[in-house]
Formats: sequence, structure tokens, C-alpha cells
Amino acid sequence: MNLITRIEDELKQARLSRDDERRDALALILASLRSAQKELQRPLSEDEELQVLQRERKKRVEAFEAFEQAGREEQADKEDFELEVLEEFM
Repeated sequence: MNLITRIEDELKQARLSRDDERRDALALILASLRSAQKELQRPLSEDEELQVLQRERKKRVEAFEAFEQAGREEQADKEDFELEVLEEFM
């Protein structure tokens, strides 16, 4: 099972269980992977999937640090949760 299919299944489960935070995080990850796949016009290799995930991880870490420095704890917590979900697939 490739990563996109696995995330789609996880997203479906999050929707069914009404886990909105997890659903939103998975949707963002899935959108990034699909965008990269569309850009290349072919399925992604495992290395390319990992590169996309690493790029998304870097964005989340930077956003978390920026929100934390600005004293915006709620947004920082959201970024931290998205980072945890993202790392499940790395």
C-alpha cells in the first residue's frame, strides 16, 4: 500500500470518528503529496514521498517556533499536533 492510499484510509477513519484536528492535518499532508504527484505527472517514489513529508515537517517546525515566539499558543499547539501526525508517516 502506497503512502497516499494509507493517508486516504486514515483520513476516512478520522472523518468517521469526527476527529476534526486529525482530519485537517491528514488533509493537508494528502494535498501536499497529491500536488507533488500532479507536478511530476506520475506516481511518487518512496524517496519522493519522504522528501515531500520532510518539506512539510520543516514548514510545521518553523511555523510552530514562530507562533510560540509570538505568544500564540493555540496556533502553536495546532502546528505541533500536525507535526505529530506528519511524523507518523515518516
